[in-house]
Amino acid sequence: MFNNIIFIGGIHGSGKGSMCSNLRKNLNIEHMTASDILNWSDISPEVGNKLVTDISFTQDRLIDGLKKRILPDKIYLLDGHFCLFDSNGCVENIPMDTFTKIDPIIISVVVSDPKLIVKRLSNRDKRNYDLKLIDNMQKREIEYGKEVANKLNIPFVLVERDLSPLLQSINQA
Repeated sequence: MFNNIIFIGGIHGSGKGSMCSNLRKNLNIEHMTASDILNWSDISPEVGNKLVTDISFTQDRLIDGLKKRILPDKIYLLDGHFCLFDSNGCVENIPMDTFTKIDPIIISVVVSDPKLIVKRLSNRDKRNYDLKLIDNMQKREIEYGKEVANKLNIPFVLVERDLSPLLQSINQA
């Protein structure tokens, strides 16, 4: 649908926002977050809430929001997720159809040490997070990100600290 979006995935607290800010400054690319497009604070006014009651609804809302914002002659960084916690706290994949509609040109997943992620989230949200749950969610994010990239036949770039493979993919896109 859009074919001008670089999708940057990663679990909450992985550092994808910071990485996108660096890319935005260095490449002069617009950075958007799925949460901003969704107006997440309207959906879930509780600060730090990571549970999503209706994942399909939020993804439809994301696509509608993108339709209103995306211009065909620009490249965008979209900071989002490949999986979320549903209303029961279980990890659920974002529907493949969402990524088909977004039609990204590159998929990247930002990863970090799960212990560091737990620390960041605990400090940010003022609540405790289970290390095993965070570790499993990050593995799931990577696995499903690769699956989406394969299905869409686009590059997949895993980013831990070194941005150069992602920069190389962006320059080739």
